[in-house]
Amino acid sequence: MKKVCSAELNPSASGGLGAGAGPGDTPTRSAPAPTRQKPEKTAWSLWLWVVAGFLFLAVLWTALFMASRQIDARTVPLAPKEAKP
Repeated sequence: MKKVCSAELNPSASGGLGAGAGPGDTPTRSAPAPTRQKPEKTAWSLWLWVVAGFLFLAVLWTALFMASRQIDARTVPLAPKEAKP
C-alpha cells in the first residue's frame, strides 16, 4: 500500500501545486491580472453612428432619384430584330 504524505492531502500546504506537480508547473492560485483602465464608452457614440448611417443612405437615395429623373429613356437603343425571340 502506498504511503500518502500530508502535502498530497492538503494542496495548500505545497503552495497550491497539489499532488504530482513538478517545479515548472504553475500554481492553481495565481495573482490577479493587472487591469487596464478603459475609457468609458457611452451610448452617444453608437447613436452618432446610427444617425450618420441614415444620413448617408438619405443622401444616396436622393442622388439616385435625381439621376434617374434626368435620364431620357428615348435615348436607350432598342434591341435589333435578330436579338428578339
